[in-house]
Amino acid sequence: MCKEPRPMNLEVPGKPAPWQAQMRRAERSPGFLRMQAWQDVIRIYARQAMGSREPSAGPIELEFVFYLAWPKSGPKMQGPAGLRYAEKQILKKPDVSNLNKAAEDALKGIIFVDDSQVIKVSGEKTFAYDVPEGWVSIGIEGD
Repeated sequence: MCKEPRPMNLEVPGKPAPWQAQMRRAERSPGFLRMQAWQDVIRIYARQAMGSREPSAGPIELEFVFYLAWPKSGPKMQGPAGLRYAEKQILKKPDVSNLNKAAEDALKGIIFVDDSQVIKVSGEKTFAYDVPEGWVSIGIEGD
């Protein structure tokens, strides 16, 4: 008998930080520290959502939507000027693949046992007009 997939959605507040390797031996780079802090927040929300359940050992599908804070230098209105500005700015860093990787790494050991279980990942970045920091919405499907 096959188990029904168990969908889960997490809304994690905070500025999304892309995955970064630690480059310096003596000290960690500021970008690496920001990524680790953001991953810690994701882990807190994931542990709360999982409760006492064990991480899944089956296939996992992940869907990320990263809401980035509207740049302070951007137009204050969301009309045509705001849309043109957003279309240009959304193409700038951070790139969505590195945001996906950082968030996926944070879920490992809590939602699923190992990265190899992830059979599908999708990611999107957009602007959040009404929140100063941004957030990430995480959709999880698995057993």
